[in-house]
Amino acid sequence: MSIVVGVVPGRDPRPPVRLGALMARSYGRRLVLVSIISRPWGSGGSGVDAEYRRYRESETARCLEAAATMVPDGIAVEQLSREAHSPRSGLRRVCREIGAHRLVLGSSEDAPVGRIRLGGVSTGLLHSATLPVALAPRGFDAADSERITRISAAFNGTGTSARLVLGAATVASAAGTQLRIVAFTPRQGRATTGLEAGLGADIEDEIVEQWEAEIQQRTQKLITEISEREPTPTRTEAVIGSGETWDEAVADVAWVPGEVLMIGSRTLGALTRLSLGSRAAKILKNAPVPVVLVPHRAGETYAAAADSAR
Repeated sequence: MSIVVGVVPGRDPRPPVRLGALMARSYGRRLVLVSIISRPWGSGGSGVDAEYRRYRESETARCLEAAATMVPDGIAVEQLSREAHSPRSGLRRVCREIGAHRLVLGSSEDAPVGRIRLGGVSTGLLHSATLPVALAPRGFDAADSERITRISAAFNGTGTSARLVLGAATVASAAGTQLRIVAFTPRQGRATTGLEAGLGADIEDEIVEQWEAEIQQRTQKLITEISEREPTPTRTEAVIGSGETWDEAVADVAWVPGEVLMIGSRTLGALTRLSLGSRAAKILKNAPVPVVLVPHRAGETYAAAADSAR
């Protein structure tokens, strides 16, 4: 299985390529750089069409060559270009054909440096993904020899997110790295009804404190369960980020170079598909590290692997 990196002519390929290389080295996978040549619906065989296709093929080849120079030594890399009616459908097809382990994409060009914003292609892929999709922040880079230093798994106290944490423990074990269970408690909007009724900030504080205490209990149970499995991450810990806003809550926890954040999805339609819930979208917007979005089926596969490790 391979790490597939989508690269686009005219866009900076370094962030997704370097994130893909980081994952390829950590998981012992080969890297496949893919660029899709869009084939317009209804295109004919005119000279203009042929000339435009040759131009796109040339641009794609140059893009892939440039991206390949950014892959560190010691990582097996392959270049692929495919024609498709859209980048989304082309990348999906390539991932199916080669049995991709991860799909890695860059952030939109309008993202702040160090943050992630979804573009048209990534948004479309997230709604049809059947495998984990990794998103590189704008401007992301990593040292040539760097490996994943820690996997943080977002946890909100539900059974579904607990399964994601157990799956993330399996991934961290396979990569020989640390696992951190991370929860966020932004106060903004958590007790709107009570505040509007005039119950005040004291009630809101009490609600947040109760929720944090419950999260701490559940994360300790997860840590115990993970410790009873083999293999285990090199270290497992839990942390809660608090703040008045989502930005403050995410920034309240420390992030280290080489870290990735795993976020589970809620499903939309078929259970294999990925759709961002409001919490996941807010975490994604404020995360200062690469984010791996895990669709339901992939999360269940991870959790099943964790169950077998009991």
